[in-house]
Amino acid sequence: EIGLVINIPTHESKRLEDNFEMRRTAVDFGVPLLTNVQLVQTFANAIYKNKDQPMMGLAPHSLFEHYNDEGDADAWTDP
Repeated sequence: EIGLVINIPTHESKRLEDNFEMRRTAVDFGVPLLTNVQLVQTFANAIYKNKDQPMMGLAPHSLFEHYNDEGDADAWTDP
């Protein structure tokens, strides 16, 4: 089971199609995807800083589920 994908393409990447397939597959299967160095560094620092803490019970939702659960007052734009 894959729990996280880290794929950081650059302008020098030679395997663009493979990079795209990796990212697309992660998104299609709902696997968390990190695609820039700063985000990976921040994520790694957070894990290290909280390594002795129990994992929080996070319940991931798709963007569509989030929008369905969001009230009109929560929206960034006028309904």
